[in-house]
Parts: sequence; structure tokens; C-alpha cells
Amino acid sequence: MKLKGNQPTSLDRMLRNLGIPFKAAKQFFPAMDVTAAKSFATGIATEGPKYGFMNPVYASYCKFYGYGRPSLSASDVVYGLITLLEIKQSTSIEFNVEVQWINDYDGNDIWLNNFYTAVEALKSQTEINLLLEAINLRKVLQPHFLVEKEKEGFIL
Repeated sequence: MKLKGNQPTSLDRMLRNLGIPFKAAKQFFPAMDVTAAKSFATGIATEGPKYGFMNPVYASYCKFYGYGRPSLSASDVVYGLITLLEIKQSTSIEFNVEVQWINDYDGNDIWLNNFYTAVEALKSQTEINLLLEAINLRKVLQPHFLVEKEKEGFIL
């Protein structure tokens, strides 16, 4: 990790305040002691802004589908799948986003249709349209999820 300006001293001070030993602080995160790693992960969120570390970046992956095709990050895939699993099929119609749902089962088994739609989105290696549609639907619905989270329930 490259640090700018006075950040090395800020980082050292923050690590001392978190109680992480110097030896553990110099190791790579996966090789750290489990207790030190847990305290570091929670401490970065609570103590980080005091020392100028506002937005920590966590390692993730991106999947590329070739030249000219969009790449998908892990979080995009997860939010797309959650959307396919949790919402009603009529919601995509209400918000004017086209999703190719799988309707192999009766109306009583909506969760089963949603599950198989999510499985199909994961199964597709070359055609990512279903997953992209789910991600677009999540983008449209995200403000509604944020409002309803305060009420501890979903509207959809």
C-alpha cells in the first residue's frame, strides 16, 4: 500500500491506538493473526476517518467477458442475484425494466421461479444479459431499498 505525505505517521498512530502489534502490522492481511485482523478490519471503519482514511478499498474480483463486453465486479453480481431472489416479477414491469424471468412453476412458487432465474443468471458463461438486466433493476430499485431499510421491511 502506497501512502502519501504524512500518512505513514498517521497510519502508525492509528495502528498503535487500535492495539495492533508492530510485527502483525507489517504482515499481509491474510497472513495476520486472526484477532489482529478482526480488530484491524473493525478499527479501520471506526478510527480511520480520524486519521484521514475515509474510504477503505477491499480486494475483490472482476470478471471480463472479452473485448467490448462489460466487466462485472463481485459486488455487482451479488446485488444482481439478491435482486433476482428477493423481488416479485411484477416489480420489474412496474419500474419498466425488462428481465427474462423463468416461469416454469405455478404462481404459488414465486420463490422457486426466482431461484431458478438466479441460477440461470449464474450458469450463463457467454451470455450475461440476464445478470446485466438484474443489475439494472437493482440500480432502479436501490433508492426504494434504502428508504425501506429504515422501516425494516421491503415494499417489493
